[in-house]
Parts: sequence; structure tokens; C-alpha cells
Amino acid sequence: MAALSACRSNWGSVVRMTWTTNTSGAYRCVRLIDGIALKAPYLLKYSDLNFHAGRARKIGSLSCWLKGWWDRFYRGLKHNQQEVRRWRELGAREIDGVSLCPIRFHLPLGLLVVMARALPLGRPPTFPKEDQAAFHLIGRWQDTGKEDTFGIINGKVVVVDYGWWVPKPGGIP
Repeated sequence: MAALSACRSNWGSVVRMTWTTNTSGAYRCVRLIDGIALKAPYLLKYSDLNFHAGRARKIGSLSCWLKGWWDRFYRGLKHNQQEVRRWRELGAREIDGVSLCPIRFHLPLGLLVVMARALPLGRPPTFPKEDQAAFHLIGRWQDTGKEDTFGIINGKVVVVDYGWWVPKPGGIP
């Protein structure tokens, strides 16, 4: 989904910004603007809203819908927090020509992560080289074989989706 926004600069000229929004993620929305990628937990994802609304009608409880919403939002926060943590731990470390996508800025609690924008990889990741490198950089086997886990920045392969979180037994607080 692409959108166009116009705003006035300090000098009176109109500045146009184009962005692309990726809503295919389970817990986070990614908005691509110029040279950056903004990752934020979903506040409301329309497809989930319809799904949970249908469930709430069947169950007859708003608390069921709120629990589902909170679960997804909380997991989005945790995924962002994990990406910040991994970036702080590893930074620009490179393994077999693969590194983490750099984080430029983040808000506390995982409300927002701003990364450098990567171009799509455009091919499946090479196995085992890029797959193994992603495993070591991410810290687990999560989506390492998926093309959209990787991107290209300045001709180098980067891992763009390295956030993960597994809830403790007993559920989410």
C-alpha cells in the first residue's frame, strides 16, 4: 500500500513524501519512507479487528477481544525491544558478509524502531552461508530461510527482521 503526503516546508514550497506500508507482519507494521524504515506494534490491524470482533460476538465478551489485542500489541513491543537489544549487543558485526540492519533511533518500551531502509534481497537466501549467518546474528532459527528477512544496503546483505520474543509459560502479563 503506497500513499502520498504533501506538507509545506519553512520556505513555502511543497515537499512531497512517498511511503510504503508493509502490514504482512504478525505483530508490527513497517512504514518505509525515503531512507528509513519505521517499525511499530500494531495499534489496530483491520484483519485482526474483524477476526476478534467475530470471536467476541460468539463468546459475548469484550474482554476476550481486549486480551487478543493486548497480546498482539505486547508481542510487537517485545519484538522491537529484542531488535534494539541485539543491535546493542552486536552492532555492525559481520558474519560471512551478512550483518544486522542498523538501528538509527528507537523509543523506549519498543514503541518505535527506526532502521536504515534496505532494498529487497530479490532472491532466496543462500543456504547454508546466509542462513547460518542469520541464525548467529538473530540468536535463533527464526525466519532465516525467508527472503523478506534479508535486504541489501550499500551492496551488502543485512538481516532486517531480527526481533523475536517467546512468552514465558503461563502467558503474557
